[in-house]
Amino acid sequence: MLMVMAVAAALARAADVAPTAALRDPAKWIPVEGSPAAVAGHPDDTKPVLALPCPFAKLSGWRAAWDLEGPLDLAAERWIRVRVRTDDPEAVAGITLYFESGKGWYTAGFGGPSKGWRTLSVPRANFNTEGKPGSWSSIHRMRIGVMPGAKRDTVVQLAGVEATSAVGVDDVLAVGPWQGRAELKAAFATSTPLVAAWNAAAVEIDQAARAPDLNAPGPQALLDGARRILVEAYARAQSPRRGELRGVWCHDGTAYGMGWDAACEALAANGFNAVFPNLLWSGIAYYPSKILPVAKVVAEKGDQLQALLDAAHKRGIAVHLWKVCWQMGWMSDPAAAVPFRFANRMQVDRDGKQGEWLCPSDARNRTYELDAIREVVAKYPIDGFHLDYIRYGGDEWCFCRTCQANFEEGLGRHLKDWPRTVVAGGANAAAYADWRRNVITSFVREVKRMIQDVRPEVRLSAAVFPVPSNARQTVLQDWGRWIQDGLVDFVCPMNYTENLEEMQARLRAELDAAGGKAPVCAGLFATYGEGRDQRPDMAIAQIVAARAMGAGGFVLFELEPRVVRDLLPLLHLGVTRP
Repeated sequence: MLMVMAVAAALARAADVAPTAALRDPAKWIPVEGSPAAVAGHPDDTKPVLALPCPFAKLSGWRAAWDLEGPLDLAAERWIRVRVRTDDPEAVAGITLYFESGKGWYTAGFGGPSKGWRTLSVPRANFNTEGKPGSWSSIHRMRIGVMPGAKRDTVVQLAGVEATSAVGVDDVLAVGPWQGRAELKAAFATSTPLVAAWNAAAVEIDQAARAPDLNAPGPQALLDGARRILVEAYARAQSPRRGELRGVWCHDGTAYGMGWDAACEALAANGFNAVFPNLLWSGIAYYPSKILPVAKVVAEKGDQLQALLDAAHKRGIAVHLWKVCWQMGWMSDPAAAVPFRFANRMQVDRDGKQGEWLCPSDARNRTYELDAIREVVAKYPIDGFHLDYIRYGGDEWCFCRTCQANFEEGLGRHLKDWPRTVVAGGANAAAYADWRRNVITSFVREVKRMIQDVRPEVRLSAAVFPVPSNARQTVLQDWGRWIQDGLVDFVCPMNYTENLEEMQARLRAELDAAGGKAPVCAGLFATYGEGRDQRPDMAIAQIVAARAMGAGGFVLFELEPRVVRDLLPLLHLGVTRP
């Protein structure tokens, strides 16, 4: 039986983060940032439910949120789970939990709810920090935030927040788009192999459920085995689709030590036809370059781009070279950025502090980036060129003197109150935001024009922020316009979420924006390190849903050893089989 990212059995306990008494008493939940008061909801299986009104139609802030006071000790727990639902899933972009400890917060997003009750889980290890939080054993406040996905009023219902380190029956009964015994049993009743898988798994689930301690090693092993049976059967029940792009991003210049020949062999064996290798930043190249600093591994192991092209092309795999724009790169020598800093070529914030990105309006930086792209496009037989970070870090960047001079030149007058006049709320803020969007768009146009001149058969694509209206506002990336102007051959929106409905809502908006003028290949979350996993069956469910919605293919983040070991063979059982 295939390995399916099994969760190790362990002795564990579960703790109610939001106790029943708190769910019964809405007054215990303190509205923050102008949010309305919580109210009692309809019981879920006789259990109390808290209703959180979300007035998103006229929301002036960026979320609705409520606080629950009280000490918590979550130091021994591995997972935080939230059980929620809403009548309007598209109105909710996601649920975020915050735990206050010491002088800061632990925070994590849980994706969006659906119409039916869903238990959303995040590993405790994946929580980020804000400020300087203390220990997980000394939490003194929890905050639940609901982020708007559409300008419509809705209500999110909360049936529980739990911390645990064990696999539960609910975890086993969440396969693909289904959750719960009745829903899963009905879904698995559609074919003889699925019925057999359900019957076999149900025996192990029921045996585990009868144990005095579900968290003991024996019952945990039974639940783990039942889940393997169900996920493998679900994978085998899927069908392939002809003509789609099936790709993976790889963020490491040597394929995480696997080597490009072994990586491409795994891709070809499992039905993939494209790879997006991150071999090019603003401060490092994994091939001999006359423009960029060259990675040390090139001297040690040779030209990594040529090795990849040799390995990929003999197996029929297209290579879309992935370029991170405006950034030196996490593998580059820190000294690479020093000349740029001394020459004031980095982006700066409203206080004049230099950041980590090159300023995209600086003509020197644009020439530098374009020369690096031209060099590799002209020299290597790549199939596509893939732009990433082709945006700003956020609306709070860049206010450097070069940007000021360039903006004022276009405006035709000098601005005395810089940067106050162009930051949020300033008299020229909207015009400056549009100008910065055009800075990025014009660079995409320059890249497109150069590729058409040098090697017109190379396809230009971009990894873009999800939902074009949000990307345009938050990171000044107007990729909907790029499609309408014919500047890119396809886009890969980074729809990284562990929630199916959230992915579908994002992709729906993206396909609408594209209007059929260019393919939208769904960028999907596969895994992100040892502590943060996308369930393999959820990856399958999202691929199947993206196909049904009209996506031109999918690209998984990312090609690393665990994905090669656990997910690719599972996809090959159905989704990517010949």
